[in-house]
Amino acid sequence: MYADPIVLIQEGVVIDFSSESPITTAGLRKTKCTVFARKGELIFLHGGNKLQIISRLVKALLFIACGVFILLPDEIPLSENVIQILLYTVFGIYALLPKLLKTKPKSLDAETIEKLSFEGGITRLYWRELLSIKPPARGKSILMKPAELDQGYQKILLGLSAESFQQTVAVVNGEIVIEEEKPVQD
Repeated sequence: MYADPIVLIQEGVVIDFSSESPITTAGLRKTKCTVFARKGELIFLHGGNKLQIISRLVKALLFIACGVFILLPDEIPLSENVIQILLYTVFGIYALLPKLLKTKPKSLDAETIEKLSFEGGITRLYWRELLSIKPPARGKSILMKPAELDQGYQKILLGLSAESFQQTVAVVNGEIVIEEEKPVQD
């Protein structure tokens, strides 16, 4: 089972633990994650929450600084050229901030999964533990209902698209076999 390749399903999926006593990762009940699948199991890679908060805080501070430079240039004891340079610098940092704080996606293999599982960076869900599965309802994105995975003691709501959910079910059930890329030898 653990020799099966891991397939990336969808990034930025909202996962919500919906139950009276949710078992969550790092105390998070609702979070964004990246969904991976392999035969018999779903893997939810959590991350980026702290960086998103830092990014929002820095963006807010840059937005306030930009507003001060635009609305109150006479109150700042700097020349107009220096204020203009600072204004362009703030706009540049604001535009580049998401790229500067973006972390590289982690590749998952058997060792990384065990390490991240120990650190609380992933949630693993074994397909055999599920009592019922409801696919996401089709419709407009605002009204779309998430997929529901019921384990009996908790329900997990996944904001997957219908196509991603079908791919997930196919990979978990072993209907899609993904061959790992092997290096070509000359």
